[in-house]
Amino acid sequence: MLLWSGIEGLLSVDAELSRRLALYAALIIDGWPEEKVRYFDQVKNAYGIRSRAVHGGKTKLEKLVEGYHMASRILADLLARCVELGRVPTPTELDHLAVKGMPT
Repeated sequence: MLLWSGIEGLLSVDAELSRRLALYAALIIDGWPEEKVRYFDQVKNAYGIRSRAVHGGKTKLEKLVEGYHMASRILADLLARCVELGRVPTPTELDHLAVKGMPT
């Protein structure tokens, strides 16, 4: 939970958490579009593990450990990228970047 609180706080996400966290994380992380799509899916998957655990869903210990490691990696990746950028992108910047990337 603490790792996800860090990720949510870093990305200033307060609604539609799973999708917005995954989208913002994929936008921030450097890489090719295909890599960003994979990262988006990984973040959504990891957040799904978190949600099942927090909301009382049955989750095997191995899945919880996997979710913990994924969340640790995601937070470390995002913090490292923000250090590279010299700042934390704002939600507005990320929303604009997402819209600019949409096909016409």
